[in-house]
Amino acid sequence: MLAEDFRSARDDAAFPYRLIPRRPNNFMNSSGTNLSALNRGKPYNPAYLHPVSIAGLGLTSGSDVTITSPHDSIPAVLEADDTLRPDVIAMHHAFGGLLDEDDEFRDRGSNVGRLVDTEVEYDAITGLPRQGNIPVSVTARGRAV
Repeated sequence: MLAEDFRSARDDAAFPYRLIPRRPNNFMNSSGTNLSALNRGKPYNPAYLHPVSIAGLGLTSGSDVTITSPHDSIPAVLEADDTLRPDVIAMHHAFGGLLDEDDEFRDRGSNVGRLVDTEVEYDAITGLPRQGNIPVSVTARGRAV
């Protein structure tokens, strides 16, 4: 771990943000995500990003975006959160459907697990894949930003 050059890995202009996991207060993992009393009218998992970063992308809170990692891409809904660092995106795991259900991301959420490469970065002892500090980019759905 000490031998890895994390600074140069963060200098990849193609992936300027870092995706971190976020825990909801009203439900656990996928249990309760479809209950409006618990999800407070949001059956999807927003992509939380600092308002300055959202403005820098020429977008607004509520915009539909594509989040891309070196492994895959997913659709998502942006939501402003000024408690985050400007280079960080936070999302809840355990949402979303299958590949052919991507257009239903406002109803099902986004499958964050698709951004994780389970064959490259995983714990050698437990086999768990890396769930945070994933390099990603954000583009408006339908056009490059």
